[in-house]
Amino acid sequence: MKKRLITMLICCLPLTGTTYTAKKGDTLYSIAHRYGVSISTLCALNNVSQKTYRLKAGMKLTVPASEPIVKPAPKIAAAAPAPAAQSIPPPEKKPAEVPEQPAVHVKEKPHAASSVTFRWPCRGEIIGNFGLKNSVMHTGIDIKADNGATVVCARDGIVEFTGTIRGYGNVVIVKHEGEYNSIYGNLAQIKVTKGDTVTAGNELGTLGVSEMNAAPSLYFKICQQGKPKDPLPLLSSI
Repeated sequence: MKKRLITMLICCLPLTGTTYTAKKGDTLYSIAHRYGVSISTLCALNNVSQKTYRLKAGMKLTVPASEPIVKPAPKIAAAAPAPAAQSIPPPEKKPAEVPEQPAVHVKEKPHAASSVTFRWPCRGEIIGNFGLKNSVMHTGIDIKADNGATVVCARDGIVEFTGTIRGYGNVVIVKHEGEYNSIYGNLAQIKVTKGDTVTAGNELGTLGVSEMNAAPSLYFKICQQGKPKDPLPLLSSI
């Protein structure tokens, strides 16, 4: 009886990734704060621009947390004693006014277009491209690789999330400069933890056969401000 009860409790535990239905007045900030995730991660998982403020009621969002975070009520501190009276210093003498010089307008040189590049997260064959796939938008690429193949970080950054999310399997999300995020899904093993500082080429995990994939393959996605971008033009030729 005890063993059966434990089995029932385990089966009832929620998954790491869950779906949240937006209510009237919800914002990206309020949901991210409630579930303890960053706004960039929330946007990257749901293809929502970070410039979006209020969400439409009824909108479905994937959040990488099973339960909202409930913080205890803050304790009311005892009133501090009133500060002792201080002597007021005499007013400072103002410096003599200097005649205003005519403004000189200097034309700024245009900035050179910055080329953002990512390295390939693993070696293999592309079996799924960015774009419409069976009338559904595919927001990343699928790379078929060998069983046990190593998945590396595509660019320097900080690990924002590691765990299991519906539709992504075992996933690692890395935040980069320029408001970019890279997402690595369908991993068999994860070798990093949230908060790790990683550089391009650092191992993030390995690939393998899973319930979602009959053959090892990596789902790789790049977002900027939550908006998915085609990874191929951003990947280096090396």
